[in-house]
Amino acid sequence: MQLTKKDYNSKIKLYSNQKLDLELAEKIINYLFYGEEDRGEEFTLIKNDRKGTEVFKLDFKGETYYLKKYFYRKTIKRVKNLFREVEAIRHFKTANKLLDFDISTINPVLTVTFKRNLFTTDNIFVTKESKGIDLYNYLKNYNYNYKNRKILIKRMAKLWAKLLNNNFLHRDPTLENFLINKDLRLSLVDIDHLYHLPVLFESLIIDALVRFNAESCIYFDKTNSRFLSRKERVLFLTELIEGYEFKSDYKTILSRINQGTIKKLIKWNREDLVNYIEV
Repeated sequence: MQLTKKDYNSKIKLYSNQKLDLELAEKIINYLFYGEEDRGEEFTLIKNDRKGTEVFKLDFKGETYYLKKYFYRKTIKRVKNLFREVEAIRHFKTANKLLDFDISTINPVLTVTFKRNLFTTDNIFVTKESKGIDLYNYLKNYNYNYKNRKILIKRMAKLWAKLLNNNFLHRDPTLENFLINKDLRLSLVDIDHLYHLPVLFESLIIDALVRFNAESCIYFDKTNSRFLSRKERVLFLTELIEGYEFKSDYKTILSRINQGTIKKLIKWNREDLVNYIEV
């Protein structure tokens, strides 16, 4: 899907898929770029990582939107954006590609860019609210039985396989980046570190699975959830291999993931979790 570009003024550009909601765009611009605080009662700051990003929730005309603002000031980030599209445009295009491949994800609505000077372009990625709860909070707040746990493991493996088959690689696959709805359907909600590559090397895929495995161990520990058993790990990998054709055999892949996870946990000073990884 091709993005439509519109000049709001000499510094601000608007990008959308379909008909542009100019009133929504102006609301966002006036509050997040021009600082008109009296017009910001519908905005709620959700997250501020103090590294150049903020996430806001906006209730507007009966709809709920999430806005991620990128305002990097580090030289390396600003220089990189001189030679590539800014974050919000890239993520908008990634979301469109995911939807084109029938992969459940966020619903992109709008990107706003504001060129402050030659080296600095602030930008905002706007999406409609997705129904559900992220997997981290699901594990933390809900009791779920063995049957549902098995369903989730299978569906997570199928989602991974679908991403890989369409040359998508997630470099930050934490549980918070996956949303689950009431029917136990999974979708992607944070795609900042999702890349569409011309070729997927198996080493990159294994690295991503290692990170996912290690991050999941930490989240299980944080939420006091039961760690995956060997049987459940086998179920995930079996489903994944059925959906995506690896060059290496099952035992090799399992060994590389387990060994890599142990190294990752030790690197992150979480040696206390190593015993949960069966080699």
